[in-house]
Amino acid sequence: MLPTLFAALFLGVVSTGYAQTDANAGLTFTTFTVPGATSLSVASINDPGMVSGSYIDSSGATISFLRAVDGTITTYTEPNDTSTPLFTAGGQINRTGVVAGEYFDTANSIYEGFIYRSSAGTFSSFQVPGQPSGTTTGLFAINDKGNLCGYVIPPPYTTTTAFVDISGTVSLFSVNGSLTTVCLAINDSGTAVGYYTDTAGVFHGWMRTSAGVTTILDLPDAASTPGTAPCVTGPVAGTVSFGINNMGYVSGHYWDTSYNEHGFIRTPGGKWIRVNAPGAYQTAGGGLNDKVSFTGHYVDSVCNQFGFIAKP
Repeated sequence: MLPTLFAALFLGVVSTGYAQTDANAGLTFTTFTVPGATSLSVASINDPGMVSGSYIDSSGATISFLRAVDGTITTYTEPNDTSTPLFTAGGQINRTGVVAGEYFDTANSIYEGFIYRSSAGTFSSFQVPGQPSGTTTGLFAINDKGNLCGYVIPPPYTTTTAFVDISGTVSLFSVNGSLTTVCLAINDSGTAVGYYTDTAGVFHGWMRTSAGVTTILDLPDAASTPGTAPCVTGPVAGTVSFGINNMGYVSGHYWDTSYNEHGFIRTPGGKWIRVNAPGAYQTAGGGLNDKVSFTGHYVDSVCNQFGFIAKP
């Protein structure tokens, strides 16, 4: 169940007004590759400029990576993940280099969250308390205060419910009654973003304050019915909100009505800025930091994978 969510995402309520700018003017792009990656997910960038994500290699293993400010890339897997293939997927990274992610606990045969303190090289596991035995915990996000968000899939594994963990208080929620709601990022005020899927399988972005007020974030030119997208396996459509910074800028990606993929940044005032990496065939946006540096990945015309950082 969890690898299906991962593949769909990384390959990949209040209405708002719409004003879109389609411009890379003023953005400086840095591109990079991750050795051994056949499929790439670039999830998050912190204020110092460290980038977090994961990739799938030729054996089908999912491995996490960190890109240092100087461009050095290191890879890692959670020590309790000894499965074949491996599954350790890094998500949001906070200011101090702590990463939230998810992995397969081989001995207990269950998906769990992990928190990786990169400066010390130490891991701790995370499960949402009070859930039934056998519940999958997907952890995606950690902010500078140590608050978390992600999702749970309890038996019988038919419903995916988002959660936020703020100072140890866990709130579980779904958006618009969806059977699949996932939280992907959380800022220091406790405002979280993520996506839900409707009954047709269309992605919809959302933003939820710590008080529980939810705003739906759908780009008006996003595809509203699933279709075939370049370099993606399976039908896709809609909008995924992937990152949020402390000023309220939101980032992510969407598929337009021709099923081409674009990154986006949404300003606190509700203006959408579409971002396409230079030379990209398709662009998948990830997270952004308080300097509004935006990260993600893109593919070329033959679906080769590259990471990018776009700085204003």
